Amino acid sequence: MPFNLKNTGIIRPGSAIKVPGSGTPTIPPPSGTTPRVPIESSPGTATVWSVALTAPRMRTRLIAMQNTPYLYPNPYYVSAADELTFAVLFEGATSVSSPSVKAYKNRTDVSSTIFPSGSPSASSNVVTLPTAKAWTSGERYVIELVATVDGMILTKALSVVVRTTGGE
Repeated sequence: MPFNLKNTGIIRPGSAIKVPGSGTPTIPPPSGTTPRVPIESSPGTATVWSVALTAPRMRTRLIAMQNTPYLYPNPYYVSAADELTFAVLFEGATSVSSPSVKAYKNRTDVSSTIFPSGSPSASSNVVTLPTAKAWTSGERYVIELVATVDGMILTKALSVVVRTTGGE
């Protein structure tokens, strides 16, 4: 009997997942979990597995429309603690290649702070940026993406506004 996570409720850190039937579950544990040995198991009963969960990074889809230099939605609001992986869809394009990204705060390049590791990648008409983090509360950033889209070099910009703690 395959195990289905649908409609099982919220799994919280330190909680256990009950797997119907006995023995090992037929699916791998959810992403971001560390499986441990079964806590209880006997023939014909459910096996309870202990898992440790980590907070997922948010993946955000942005759209690059043909007739504007900006990404949509723009501006984009974040909290200082957010870690985001932006996926940029180039609407109407058939191919995207050679992406590069920079981050600016007050016209100063802060790319190494906002994107501390990784580089953007392209597949079909989607560019995935490295994980953006280390935002400063109350600041405004400009993320600039340059890519070759259907043979033309395009530059798209995203304004990122970092909310203040307890602010809007």
